[in-house]
Formats: sequence, structure tokens, C-alpha cells
Amino acid sequence: RELYGILLAQMQSGKSGTYYRLALEAVHQGFFESVCIICGSRDTALREQTTIGLARAIKAFVKTIVQSVSIAPEMTSIYELGLAANFENRIKVYWNQDLKSVSIGDKCLIINDESHTAQSKDNVPFKEFWMKNGLSACLHGDFTALLARGIRVLSVSATSFSECVENQRVALGIDART
Repeated sequence: RELYGILLAQMQSGKSGTYYRLALEAVHQGFFESVCIICGSRDTALREQTTIGLARAIKAFVKTIVQSVSIAPEMTSIYELGLAANFENRIKVYWNQDLKSVSIGDKCLIINDESHTAQSKDNVPFKEFWMKNGLSACLHGDFTALLARGIRVLSVSATSFSECVENQRVALGIDART
């Protein structure tokens, strides 16, 4: 029932794999209609790493599902393709330059990867994403829209100090809301 969580772990410790699995299970189990993975970074190497990592995670997850059900061998590949397509359609990754045009629906899990990259006051696409989707208040501690729409947020970072400081400022009532 938590609305906003933070996944903190050291670099190269498995954060991406953890949130991929969370996203896949959340969709598969019906907790969310969609997952929106956002990242305020412009790093193209990170973008490629995330895209490849998600594709591999989907493939591995589909294999585990197929192994757990009894299905005729000749139907296995068709079943796998259908499952993979379902996950690919419902779990999307968006980067800094894409954020201003992203619209999310209700019952969505937002995973904010490399959340420290969005802490800059000058990160306009990041701010536009939250405003466009009617969720900017959650960045200031007001989770009303998240609750009403069945949306949850997972913030992911190895260097989350600025986010932790901002969360504390909100808790103390000294956030400037800029």
C-alpha cells in the first residue's frame, strides 16, 4: 500500500535487475496495467544498457512462465512471443528528451531510474512529465493523485543524497516548491 518508495543500492549491485523483475511481476500479477520507467539522464550508453537489460529480463521472465505451465511443445514459441509482446507493450522506458510527451494512465507503476539526475531545478522535461500527468504534487509530499489513480512510484539511485535531502525538506515543511 506504499505510494512512493526509494531503492538505494551501490552501483553495479543489481538495482536494474531488481526493478525489471518488479515491473514484470507487477504486470503479470495484475497489480498494474502498465509500468513507465523514466530517466532524467541523457547518457546514451545508459539508455542502451537499460533497453538491452529490459529485453533480456522480459525474455528470461517469459521462459520462467512457460516452464511453469503445461503447453504443447509446438505452441511454446507462439505463447512466448505473445507473452513477450504483452510485456513490451505494457512496460516502456522513456529518457529525458522523451519525458515531456509521455502520458500515463491510471494503475501505473512509475520507476524513476537514476533519480538523482532529475534533482536539478533546470531539468525541465522531468518537471513537465510530472505536471502533464497531474502528479507534480507528489514530488512535494502530496500523494493524493497517486492514491486516487492507483499509481505508485519507485525511485532508484546509487547516489540519492539530493533526493533524500529534498524528501527531508518536504517532511520538515521547508520545501520551496520551485
